Amino acid sequence: MGSLANKSWHSVMLALPGVVLALPLVWFGRRFLYALTLSEETVATMGFNVARYRNLMLLAVALLTTASVVAAGVIGFVGLLAPHAVRLIGFNHPKYVLWLSPITAILLLLIFDTIAQLMSTARELPVGVIAALVGAPLLIVLLVRERTRDA
Repeated sequence: MGSLANKSWHSVMLALPGVVLALPLVWFGRRFLYALTLSEETVATMGFNVARYRNLMLLAVALLTTASVVAAGVIGFVGLLAPHAVRLIGFNHPKYVLWLSPITAILLLLIFDTIAQLMSTARELPVGVIAALVGAPLLIVLLVRERTRDA
């Protein structure tokens, strides 16, 4: 499980190249990502080369994921929780979800880390455990809510 314990600026510097390479790709593909909330067929009729943009976004996601895992290890559910939290707050437009999700993920990670540090155990509980304890039930609630909405 990933952890923020004993991390320093060295960890940030290890992640920085991946972030620096990925952010221009995300910026370049931002309109594609906004449009992708529609169907792929609709996006193609808007003039986007879907395969090209999909591959660019896949590369950006791979770079960002690699950077975060290098810096802190595997901390699951934060990436799933952040966009849903942004939508629950009331920002449903894809532009807001895209740019507020990383900020929300950082805040969630800080909250989870604080909870992990405050829990009295022999050693610090990995942040990933706290994220899973919060994220798994929330994901189940979201799935059930979506299923009942479709029914």
